[in-house]
Amino acid sequence: MSLALQWGTVGAAFVVGWFTPTTKIGCRSLGYLLYGAISTLVWMMLLISSILAHSAAADPRRASLSTRVALAFSHILRWTGKLFAILNFFLAIMASVFQYSNFYDRCFCNSSVFSRGGAAYDVIIETTAQAAQAKAAWIGALVLACTSASAFLGILNLLLDTLPS
Repeated sequence: MSLALQWGTVGAAFVVGWFTPTTKIGCRSLGYLLYGAISTLVWMMLLISSILAHSAAADPRRASLSTRVALAFSHILRWTGKLFAILNFFLAIMASVFQYSNFYDRCFCNSSVFSRGGAAYDVIIETTAQAAQAKAAWIGALVLACTSASAFLGILNLLLDTLPS
Protein backbone atom coordinates (compact mmCIF):
# COMPACT_ATOMS: atom_id res chain seq x y z
CA MET A 1 0.00 0.00 0.00
CA SER A 2 2.77 2.45 0.89
CA LEU A 3 4.77 1.46 -2.18
CA ALA A 4 1.75 2.15 -4.42
CA LEU A 5 1.39 5.61 -2.90
CA GLN A 6 5.12 6.23 -3.31
CA TRP A 7 5.20 5.30 -6.99
CA GLY A 8 1.79 6.85 -7.70
CA THR A 9 3.10 10.27 -6.71
CA VAL A 10 6.74 9.94 -7.81
CA GLY A 11 5.59 8.26 -11.01
CA ALA A 12 3.32 11.21 -11.75
CA ALA A 13 6.23 13.62 -11.36
CA PHE A 14 8.38 11.38 -13.58
CA VAL A 15 5.68 11.26 -16.27
CA VAL A 16 5.54 15.05 -16.36
CA GLY A 17 9.33 15.26 -16.59
CA TRP A 18 9.45 12.57 -19.30
CA PHE A 19 6.78 14.06 -21.60
CA THR A 20 7.63 17.76 -21.23
CA PRO A 21 9.62 18.94 -24.29
CA THR A 22 12.42 17.99 -24.72
CA THR A 23 11.07 14.52 -23.94
CA LYS A 24 12.75 11.54 -22.26
CA ILE A 25 15.16 11.56 -19.30
CA GLY A 26 16.52 14.97 -18.36
CA CYS A 27 17.81 16.32 -15.08
CA ARG A 28 14.35 16.72 -13.51
CA SER A 29 12.99 13.31 -14.51
CA LEU A 30 16.26 11.61 -13.51
CA GLY A 31 16.02 13.27 -10.09
CA TYR A 32 12.46 11.98 -9.65
CA LEU A 33 13.48 8.51 -10.79
CA LEU A 34 16.47 8.42 -8.41
CA TYR A 35 14.31 9.58 -5.50
CA GLY A 36 11.72 6.88 -6.20
CA ALA A 37 14.31 4.14 -6.67
CA ILE A 38 16.21 5.02 -3.49
CA SER A 39 12.94 5.25 -1.54
CA THR A 40 11.95 1.80 -2.78
CA LEU A 41 15.37 0.42 -1.87
CA VAL A 42 15.05 1.88 1.64
CA TRP A 43 11.58 0.38 1.99
CA MET A 44 12.85 -3.06 0.93
CA MET A 45 15.86 -2.89 3.25
CA LEU A 46 13.76 -1.91 6.27
CA LEU A 47 11.12 -4.53 5.47
CA ILE A 48 13.71 -7.32 5.21
CA SER A 49 15.36 -6.04 8.38
CA SER A 50 12.05 -6.30 10.24
CA ILE A 51 11.42 -9.80 8.93
CA LEU A 52 14.90 -10.98 9.95
CA ALA A 53 14.64 -9.37 13.41
CA HIS A 54 11.24 -10.97 13.96
CA SER A 55 12.47 -14.40 12.91
CA ALA A 56 15.55 -14.08 15.12
CA ALA A 57 13.43 -13.06 18.12
CA ALA A 58 11.01 -15.95 17.54
CA ASP A 59 13.80 -18.55 17.53
CA PRO A 60 13.93 -20.30 20.93
CA ARG A 61 17.59 -21.24 20.32
CA ARG A 62 18.99 -17.71 20.28
CA ALA A 63 22.54 -18.98 20.50
CA SER A 64 22.42 -20.71 17.09
CA LEU A 65 24.61 -19.41 14.31
CA SER A 66 21.73 -18.79 11.89
CA THR A 67 19.88 -16.67 14.47
CA ARG A 68 22.97 -14.56 15.18
CA VAL A 69 23.62 -14.08 11.46
CA ALA A 70 19.98 -13.10 10.85
CA LEU A 71 20.10 -10.62 13.72
CA ALA A 72 23.41 -9.12 12.56
CA PHE A 73 22.15 -8.85 8.99
CA SER A 74 18.96 -7.24 10.33
CA HIS A 75 20.99 -4.57 12.15
CA ILE A 76 23.17 -3.92 9.09
CA LEU A 77 20.13 -3.57 6.83
CA ARG A 78 18.37 -1.29 9.32
CA TRP A 79 21.29 1.11 9.70
CA THR A 80 22.11 1.10 5.98
CA GLY A 81 18.45 1.73 5.15
CA LYS A 82 18.35 4.66 7.54
CA LEU A 83 21.55 6.06 6.04
CA PHE A 84 20.07 5.80 2.51
CA ALA A 85 16.87 7.47 3.76
CA ILE A 86 18.89 10.40 5.11
CA LEU A 87 20.79 10.66 1.81
CA ASN A 88 17.48 10.53 -0.08
CA PHE A 89 16.16 13.35 2.09
CA PHE A 90 19.10 15.51 1.05
CA LEU A 91 18.54 14.50 -2.58
CA ALA A 92 14.94 15.74 -2.35
CA ILE A 93 16.05 19.02 -0.76
CA MET A 94 18.75 19.51 -3.41
CA ALA A 95 16.27 18.77 -6.21
CA SER A 96 13.93 21.42 -4.78
CA VAL A 97 16.76 23.94 -4.51
CA PHE A 98 17.83 23.17 -8.08
CA GLN A 99 14.24 23.52 -9.29
CA TYR A 100 13.61 26.90 -7.67
CA SER A 101 17.05 28.36 -8.38
CA ASN A 102 16.75 27.62 -12.14
CA PHE A 103 19.75 25.29 -11.99
CA TYR A 104 17.82 22.87 -14.22
CA ASP A 105 17.28 25.63 -16.79
CA ARG A 106 20.51 24.94 -18.68
CA CYS A 107 21.20 23.51 -22.10
CA PHE A 108 22.45 20.23 -20.60
CA CYS A 109 19.30 19.68 -18.55
CA ASN A 110 16.81 21.07 -21.06
CA SER A 111 18.12 18.92 -23.92
CA SER A 112 17.75 15.52 -22.15
CA VAL A 113 21.38 14.55 -22.69
CA PHE A 114 21.06 11.55 -20.35
CA SER A 115 18.75 9.67 -22.71
CA ARG A 116 19.49 11.26 -26.08
CA GLY A 117 23.30 11.41 -25.87
CA GLY A 118 24.83 13.03 -28.95
CA ALA A 119 21.41 13.53 -30.57
CA ALA A 120 20.23 15.83 -27.77
CA TYR A 121 18.54 19.08 -28.66
CA ASP A 122 16.92 21.96 -26.82
CA VAL A 123 13.39 23.15 -27.58
CA ILE A 124 13.38 26.91 -27.95
CA ILE A 125 9.92 27.45 -29.46
CA GLU A 126 7.36 24.81 -28.57
CA THR A 127 5.12 23.47 -31.34
CA THR A 128 1.39 22.99 -30.90
CA ALA A 129 1.84 19.20 -30.83
CA GLN A 130 4.50 19.46 -28.11
CA ALA A 131 2.26 21.75 -26.04
CA ALA A 132 -0.65 19.32 -26.40
CA GLN A 133 1.60 16.41 -25.37
CA ALA A 134 2.81 18.31 -22.30
CA LYS A 135 -0.76 19.24 -21.36
CA ALA A 136 -1.88 15.61 -21.69
CA ALA A 137 1.06 14.52 -19.53
CA TRP A 138 0.16 17.07 -16.86
CA ILE A 139 -3.47 15.94 -16.82
CA GLY A 140 -2.50 12.25 -16.71
CA ALA A 141 0.01 12.86 -13.92
CA LEU A 142 -2.56 14.81 -11.91
CA VAL A 143 -5.08 11.99 -12.27
CA LEU A 144 -2.45 9.38 -11.33
CA ALA A 145 -1.29 11.26 -8.22
CA CYS A 146 -4.81 12.11 -7.03
CA THR A 147 -6.09 8.59 -7.66
CA SER A 148 -3.22 6.94 -5.79
CA ALA A 149 -3.50 9.37 -2.86
CA SER A 150 -7.30 8.96 -2.71
CA ALA A 151 -7.03 5.16 -2.89
CA PHE A 152 -4.44 5.22 -0.10
CA LEU A 153 -6.68 7.37 2.10
CA GLY A 154 -9.71 5.21 1.30
CA ILE A 155 -7.93 1.98 2.18
CA LEU A 156 -6.46 3.56 5.30
CA ASN A 157 -9.92 4.69 6.36
CA LEU A 158 -11.25 1.15 5.87
CA LEU A 159 -8.44 -0.30 7.96
CA LEU A 160 -8.94 2.03 10.92
CA ASP A 161 -9.99 0.07 13.94
CA THR A 162 -12.63 2.34 15.42
CA LEU A 163 -15.62 1.11 17.36
CA PRO A 164 -18.82 3.12 17.65
CA SER A 165 -19.35 4.52 21.12
